[in-house]
Order: sequence, then structure tokens, then C-alpha cells
Amino acid sequence: MQTYNQLYDRRCVLSGDGVVLQLEKRFKTLLKNQYHILALNNVSCSLSSVFRALPADAVAAPVFTAPQSYSAIHHAGKKVLFCDVEKDSACLSPASVKACLNGPASAILAVNIFGHESDLSKLKEIADHCGALLCLDAAQSTGTILNAPNYTGEFADVVIFSLAKFLGCLDGAVVAVKSLKLWQDLISQTQHINRQILDTIVPINLDHWNHRINPASAHQALRALNKLEAKITRVQNKQRQQINALKNVKDVELFPESDRIIFEPLTVLTERQIIPGWNLGALPIPLRVQLAKKHNLIETIRQFRFRKTLVKQK
Repeated sequence: MQTYNQLYDRRCVLSGDGVVLQLEKRFKTLLKNQYHILALNNVSCSLSSVFRALPADAVAAPVFTAPQSYSAIHHAGKKVLFCDVEKDSACLSPASVKACLNGPASAILAVNIFGHESDLSKLKEIADHCGALLCLDAAQSTGTILNAPNYTGEFADVVIFSLAKFLGCLDGAVVAVKSLKLWQDLISQTQHINRQILDTIVPINLDHWNHRINPASAHQALRALNKLEAKITRVQNKQRQQINALKNVKDVELFPESDRIIFEPLTVLTERQIIPGWNLGALPIPLRVQLAKKHNLIETIRQFRFRKTLVKQK
């Protein structure tokens, strides 16, 4: 087994060679060579770096997403245009985006929340019409997209993957960019400060100098990708078991199934969603859903509905 010191080649940090370059090449192949690839340290920094490199001062984003999406936009000096989400998928609503965009915008940020697929074809039409970039936050849908890469490549200008969720790495993100110029700008603004001094005569960007991925994380991601197909199959089988277990639950209607979607797991229940005397996390899913409905645990029902696309009240 390789040691950390063997993996942590300083040349990888400064130049992006070695195991980091191997990871980027692997993602390029997985995405059918449709994108230029850059491995960075996390999704938030990746989003901020992308938005910072774009003109205009507004980014359309969904009202239902992680707070880090908004902080990345704010850190890049842009303004958030809050747009509504679709009722069933919780992904960005194209109709709402169209209504919100009254002027120039840097980007439209679609978030594949909990593994669901955003309506990229309609969002791409809107983005092209207003001259904005269509950016897809795929932090929670890495499995879904790698299971069907053509769905993304046909529409999204930028896709950002998390290596920490579906692949199970400690940290890391991958930015896939169609524009060669944007990719080169990202390389310039995210590389190590020492490398920036050698490469540029413009003022040094002190905000992003440490945004490159740790080589140890790149190595971990490569190992996970070697087992990607087996993991997708394993997760799909588990999802089918959960769906079958819920088919006879009273007052629950299942959403249409899709073998292409790889869902994110349920999160830990918050304190206000706990029923005294019950450990919901230890119960079979059908009983867990019935108790959540009986005691009107809105947050728990929402998690089942969006994260598994299973619960839809009749």
C-alpha cells in the first residue's frame, strides 16, 4: 500500500501532474471527452472560482439548495437571483428562472438536489438567450451523471462534481468546463501562489492559491472510480429494495422510477423530528414512513420525498 508521503508529490500541487493529472484524464474519459477537467479541493471553492471568472454580476440560483451555493456566489462578488424549484424534483424551475432574469446574468446555477435531474434542456435555452453560462452543481448527483454522462454533456457548460459524497473520498471536487478559455482562467486563479509568481505579471490572486486538490484525495478518488460500475449496481439494487418495501405502505404513492437516477442517502433526523420512544433510523423504511406521516414530521417526509422520490401524498 502506498504511503501518504509517496502520494504527496509536491510537483502534483505546483503543476497538476502525477496522480492529479490521472484523475483529470479519467473524468475526461468518463464524460466522453466533452469537457476540459480541473481537480480542486471542494465544491464551494470550485463554484466561487467559476463565478469569479465570469462577467456580469448576477447568478440565478434555486431557493432550495445548500447554503454553500450562495456563499460561493457572494464570495465571487456576484448577486444571487433567487428562483423557485419544481414541485416534485426540488430542482431549479425553468419558468421561474425565465421570470427572474430581467437583465444580464453571469450564470444559471442548476443544482441536482439529492440526485434528481434538472431540466437542463429548457435551462440551456434560457441561458443561451440571455448570454449566461449554464452551470450544474452535481455534488449530490455524481452517481447519476456518471451513470448517464450524455445527459449532462449535451447541455451544461460547466459541471462540478463532489468526490466526497457518492465516491466516498475525504474531500475534493472536479470541475468540467466546455470553454477552453474559462478552463485556462481557472487554472491560473487556482494554482499555488509560487506558481502564479512564475507565470504572471498581473497582481497575484491571494483568495484561491490553495484550491488545488490534495494528491492523496486524487488517489482515493481514482481507487473509487475503479469500482464505479459495481457501486452503481449495488446502490440501484438497494434502491429497488426500498421502493418495493414502500409499495404497500398506506397513503403513499410512488413517483415514477428511473434506473438512471442514483439517489443520495437520507440525512440524520433533526431533534425536532424525533418521536419520543422511537429511533426512526433503526426502523424498517415502511414503518418509518408511516410514523412520520402519523406524527406529521414534515422534514422527515420531505427527505423521503426528495431524496428517494418515494413519498407523494395522494
